[in-house]
Amino acid sequence: NLIEEMAPLNEAFRKALQRLVSEWQKAIEHAIERAQSKGGVNREHDPKQIAIYITINYNGIRNMGKVFGASSYTVFLREFKKYVTSIN
Repeated sequence: NLIEEMAPLNEAFRKALQRLVSEWQKAIEHAIERAQSKGGVNREHDPKQIAIYITINYNGIRNMGKVFGASSYTVFLREFKKYVTSIN
């Protein structure tokens, strides 16, 4: 909610949110890199792109969950699990 509601209204707040999301994406990126080094994720996949994909999808499902309810989370998680399985 903060991103949607506050980011367009306050430049300093937008930049702070941008830093937080970037840190979150970096943490995911590093986790993917560690998984790649251990053979858990195929090296053909770009860790940075995966991190962006995950954070965008998380944001999307949080919004859709507000509209469609808890069942949308179940559908999302089922498909997300397929995605995660496909990258190893």
